[in-house]
Amino acid sequence: MTRIICSAFILMLVTLSGFALDYTSWDGEKLTLDNGSLQRIILWGQETGSFTTGSLHPANSNKSLIREDSKEFHFLLNDRIVTGLNKWKVISYKPIVNNNGGQGCIIKLAGHEEINKNLEISITYMLYPELPLI
Repeated sequence: MTRIICSAFILMLVTLSGFALDYTSWDGEKLTLDNGSLQRIILWGQETGSFTTGSLHPANSNKSLIREDSKEFHFLLNDRIVTGLNKWKVISYKPIVNNNGGQGCIIKLAGHEEINKNLEISITYMLYPELPLI
């Protein structure tokens, strides 16, 4: 009888783990990052190639905390500024987890214009339950 109860409990844990909250989703144009405390929407414009934050807001509000001209990232390449406003092609989206309870994803982008051609970058987004950080 003990063996049956233990087996049923293990089966229940395995089944419930399949319903774990996913903090990220990608639909081909929109990356949604949501840990129950903050929600961040990152947009990839297929026509423009830009990769920018569309909104960032607390779970209990629709007021965005991000500026309209969000560049998502910014760095120098051969003394020239490269940002998320340049043309990019999304190569891959990969959900990830870590040992500290975090869930997130890695987005891989390839440059799609003269300034960033032959350049691939990976951006890691990590979220933790109920923490107001992304």
